[in-house]
Amino acid sequence: MVRRYPMLTVVFYQTLFGAAAFLPLALLEAGSWRAPGPATVLLVGYLGLFCSLVAFWLYAHGLKGLDAGSAVNILNLVPVFGVLVAMVVLGEPIGVAQLIGGLVVMGGVTLGMKGPPRSTEKTAAITTEARIG
Repeated sequence: MVRRYPMLTVVFYQTLFGAAAFLPLALLEAGSWRAPGPATVLLVGYLGLFCSLVAFWLYAHGLKGLDAGSAVNILNLVPVFGVLVAMVVLGEPIGVAQLIGGLVVMGGVTLGMKGPPRSTEKTAAITTEARIG
């Protein structure tokens, strides 16, 4: 799909359909809703613009030259960096569980990136065959 459409278009529709999937659940809570204040509106706008649009744009452009397997491995590091940023910026404590989890994730990413070498000729042949067939 990303060969046919720009990455940001794909991410836009993923986000749109994800939001549509959660809408029925949000409507179940409609009785407890109240009008958001100006600060809330600004914060939601910030989240939408910087934490979604800009973050996905940077991610997409940063991974342009990588194959899908490498991109997925790098994506697995997001929670690790989230915990590290929370520790530095918010002063969140890191416990043993977070340390072990981070090491497991980093070990998995390392194994995934150092997996058996892929033959580019074989990959190119499979890709060409899939397009023709």
